[in-house]
Amino acid sequence: MPSITVAGARRPRRLRALAAAGAAAALAVAAAGCSGRASSATSTGPLEKPDIVIGAMPAIGSAAIYIAQDEGLFKQAGLNVKVVSLGAPQTVVPELERGAIDVLEYEWTTLIESMAGGSAKLHAIASAQALGPGSHEIVVPPHSGITSPAQLRGKTIGVQSLNGLDTLLVDSALALYGITPAQVRLVPVPFQEMQQALAGHQVAAVEPAEPFVTTLENGPGATTLFDMDQGSMLGFPVAGYTVTDQFATKYPKTTAALARVLGEAQAIASTNRAAVERAIAQAAHVSPAVAALAALGTFPANVDPVELQRLADLMLSDHEISQKFPATRLTRPIG
Repeated sequence: MPSITVAGARRPRRLRALAAAGAAAALAVAAAGCSGRASSATSTGPLEKPDIVIGAMPAIGSAAIYIAQDEGLFKQAGLNVKVVSLGAPQTVVPELERGAIDVLEYEWTTLIESMAGGSAKLHAIASAQALGPGSHEIVVPPHSGITSPAQLRGKTIGVQSLNGLDTLLVDSALALYGITPAQVRLVPVPFQEMQQALAGHQVAAVEPAEPFVTTLENGPGATTLFDMDQGSMLGFPVAGYTVTDQFATKYPKTTAALARVLGEAQAIASTNRAAVERAIAQAAHVSPAVAALAALGTFPANVDPVELQRLADLMLSDHEISQKFPATRLTRPIG
């Protein structure tokens, strides 16, 4: 059996968060503008569309947007950016396609599912977040008697949403212990309601992402059972920034500028924890104290089609998509 991190073997959250930031810094690419292949067009000259609306999740993964705003990077590039929070997964891609938003920051699973089903033509311009130590975990109530993921067989587990990243992570984690998806029951529980669900014994465990892991562990009580960032899920891509093919074709200079700025902001996020903490407070609406303790994950400098293919292949094996999806469809040059 592979080496697994379980409850009792983890470092204090503050130390783990700092270690994750240090690891991210070591992997950061110093050169600015190392984001995904935005366009084959030149980025010189005035932008075709300077006023941009970015739809983003209220989570750590959107840190680059707020860093770019705080550092004046959008303004320097001639961009006037408005950020709006997004709703349910099934609505976000349609909002992008109809032009209600220009750029979408969201989980790769949702983006790939939309493209694999033939309902969307999207182009990745930057990465947002990948798993890091402590960024996504399975937690249980204190004194629950559950000390191993193997004990979750037959239990109910709360996840933020079904048939997406959370389902994929839980299925993959439990597979290491020989537990199939049919042997557990996953139910949707919003992050903000996970503590109540645990305390009320509605679920045996929940799978939160940061900063909600920190909120749970520093609230009435929760204990980490399993850290997702290990085994087959080590460094797993979580979220990224996309535009439609139509947008990238119509506004190549704007697309290139967005990709460049987000890449610069990702590089800052990888090396400057204080900047990320300020961004978290804005994006996820948490206190500075929670932001200071949260494990951040990592902030990849570019969109890696190899990593996205790893994700797409796992989605296929977990029956989240029905046919093999070539990740290069998301990363191919436009124009």
